[in-house]
Amino acid sequence: MDWLSTRPIAHRGLHSEGVPENTPAAARVAIDAGYPVECDVRLTADGVAVVHHDPTLERLTGDDRLVSETPWADLRGLSVLDTDQTVPRLVDLLDIVDGQVPLLVELKATGRPGRLEAVVAGILDEYDGSFAVQSFNPLTVRWFRRHRPSWPRGQLLWEVEPREWSGFEDRFPVVWIGQPDFLAVEQSALPSDSLSCRRGQLPVLAWTVRTDAELERVSPHVDNVIFEDISP
Repeated sequence: MDWLSTRPIAHRGLHSEGVPENTPAAARVAIDAGYPVECDVRLTADGVAVVHHDPTLERLTGDDRLVSETPWADLRGLSVLDTDQTVPRLVDLLDIVDGQVPLLVELKATGRPGRLEAVVAGILDEYDGSFAVQSFNPLTVRWFRRHRPSWPRGQLLWEVEPREWSGFEDRFPVVWIGQPDFLAVEQSALPSDSLSCRRGQLPVLAWTVRTDAELERVSPHVDNVIFEDISP
């Protein structure tokens, strides 16, 4: 798990104009630069784990369907942002990364866990490279604590508001639910006195850092960053 604190992580791969996010090309550019790759995973209508951020396909492909309502056969040939790139399956991305750099897998999960978590776990069971899983959903984080306890698991947080309560878990019940190995906090919420008690106990990552000014502001308060649009 040391890599979570030692090398900035490329948000959705190292994407740029002509190299769309969460695509094989973005992963390859990140690998060439030596950056770990962060990616998002959802399930298609027929239960295929694909690397795609939004609930719908519209922003990246022009197709207005939900990923969860689109079968893989319909999705696999869609062009991403009018490039030669298409939405990959998680297994395709793993074949590309192949242990060359670590992988940070975000499960885009809501509600009670089960299907998505089980599919992703089954795929990652066969992968030999370094990886960690993370989610905004504390129930997903708890699912991995119970079913894959040796895997590094992270809790994503939007904000870290100080409260007049005694302990960190009281302020952030989602952390108590999932008992994560690391935290990933939205960069605009930093610096935060509420997180200072956690430094040294859990690695703290900032996401998504997009400017040098943001990097300078958050770096003293976190162990690592998830970035795009800069070269940290």
